[in-house]
Amino acid sequence: MLTRIHVDNYKALVNFDLELPRRSLFLGANGSGKTSVFEAIDLVRQLMMGEGLDVPTETLTRWQTRDVQTFEIDARLNEHAYRYSLEVIHRREEEDCRIKSERLLYDGNQELFASDTGKAQLFRDDGSKGLEVLADRSRSSLPIIAGRPDNKLLTRFLNWLTRDVLPCRISPALMKSASETDTTSLDTDLGNFASWWRYHREDTRKADRLKALLAESLPGFLGLEFHSVAVSNKQKRLMARFGDNTYGFDELSDGQRVLIALYALLVHAGDRPLTLLLDEPDNFVSIREIQPFYNALESNDNVQSALISHHPTITNLMAVENGLMFSRGVNAPIRVEPFRAPGDVGLTASEFIARGFFDDLA
Repeated sequence: MLTRIHVDNYKALVNFDLELPRRSLFLGANGSGKTSVFEAIDLVRQLMMGEGLDVPTETLTRWQTRDVQTFEIDARLNEHAYRYSLEVIHRREEEDCRIKSERLLYDGNQELFASDTGKAQLFRDDGSKGLEVLADRSRSSLPIIAGRPDNKLLTRFLNWLTRDVLPCRISPALMKSASETDTTSLDTDLGNFASWWRYHREDTRKADRLKALLAESLPGFLGLEFHSVAVSNKQKRLMARFGDNTYGFDELSDGQRVLIALYALLVHAGDRPLTLLLDEPDNFVSIREIQPFYNALESNDNVQSALISHHPTITNLMAVENGLMFSRGVNAPIRVEPFRAPGDVGLTASEFIARGFFDDLA
């Protein structure tokens, strides 16, 4: 699971350090930095997927003059600790950035990968030096040299971060129903959900589980299926079956698409531990529809979850035990405090926030 994130000089995240438990609810006003944390994690995740470095100069903290941004991700996998560190250096005049250094550590001090001064050094699982290559400072060398039989520890971390850490800010309007191929990685906006589910479609257990989980929230839902598109042998169209009829995934309402996607994530977690970072998943759906999802999420020990929500019902359900209160002043760094309601005065957690009990954190 994801145990810690450290970010410095990225937006309003200045020397920011946050330990993540198994369950957390990010609370706070708009602009207090909640989404920035998810974005920082996704930035590293995209690098590990082989994408080029894309960190605009505008993400440098406005009241800082330093040109280096730092990102660290700590994880515990199979009872072992990993730490990935990344430094990005910017050239403000050219509005350009490049990787300054990367490092992956295992169980405290065993190096698995190190890259700086234009070279990338791979270390074998036994700690000895392995392959050394020239580093492309516009993208990470780590996914390029992963997968070798003598660096299984590194590959384990890479697979976890790219497949099992899912930052999601669902945009139903971007969720395509057409799929050319299948994929193991899910886009942050879930635009490629059809291709992602296509990869999992042959597992009948997942299909049955999805149908069972959605029985309460989507009456009549019988499952997802793929139909061939006449103009292409490769292209498939994702369809949803309700009773005797099927509907294109793009014909469903925004709320229906969101619900199906959320429960599909839970179904996926039945096979492997997942870290779900859900940015306002209660958008587009009613509380009656989303609450069974939160109950299923809470009861699934396979899933680590961090949620961003402004919904009062969700706040009341989760804030007391899992709430993290984000705040920031004008031109000031982000602060995080555990949610602590004052003494028993007969107010719910959402009422405490609405009445400004946490405004003095800014």
